[in-house]
Amino acid sequence: MKLHCPNGHAMNWDITECPKCGEDVSAKAVIKSWLFTIKHFPLIQCVNVDCERAYPLSYPECPFCETKNTISNAAKSIVVPMRDRARLLVNAPKAQTKRKFQRLYLVASVIFLFAVLVSLTGTSDDDVVMFAGVAVIYLACIALLVRWFVPQNIIITFLQRTNWVVKLALVFNYFASLLIMQRAIATWWAQFAALAVLVVSTWLGAWVFCSLFWPMNYNLKSIFLEEKKDRTLNPMDDQGRDGFEDRF
Repeated sequence: MKLHCPNGHAMNWDITECPKCGEDVSAKAVIKSWLFTIKHFPLIQCVNVDCERAYPLSYPECPFCETKNTISNAAKSIVVPMRDRARLLVNAPKAQTKRKFQRLYLVASVIFLFAVLVSLTGTSDDDVVMFAGVAVIYLACIALLVRWFVPQNIIITFLQRTNWVVKLALVFNYFASLLIMQRAIATWWAQFAALAVLVVSTWLGAWVFCSLFWPMNYNLKSIFLEEKKDRTLNPMDDQGRDGFEDRF
């Protein structure tokens, strides 16, 4: 990889002195150069609306109109231009910039997935199966929460407006997140297992209530209270069919 010294000469990245001009390019010299630039180059803007000229950060006041320099003004002069450039890049990015970012995101997702896989090399097969079984319960809970709280139109719009590069990167992110979940389950096994038991108990309780207790309620009322349905046909009552469903 090639770098350039302050005078524009190409050089290798692992040397500390430019072979052509002898410029010091060590880490200490680079940091010192950056500090010199921050102190002596016109980086901040005067707050006076009649002036608004740039001057170095180290000046206590504007050299043109003698308006006092403040910490908030210095911070605003540095942060606001960076924020405006970031907003311009996000709100109106070029097509080439978008493609470059998407490809970098895909490459980073693949690297991150392999890094997580390498961290799980010391886990036995039996433990992996056990952790995966507990992870299934949490995946079901996450899917239920997404169905409850994320509007369907947001999911559809996101899937329609993203290309295959981003979708493939999201697939890699999903597998990496699942591996991280299993790693967390292995680290805090007792806590995750206790929470999974609570989820399973809630599901079993709901199933028993809907399948046994609630139907039994009507059976008991019909037996002890002798509630009988009026079997006389009433054309105005719901007949158990829907015209919309019949058409399809």
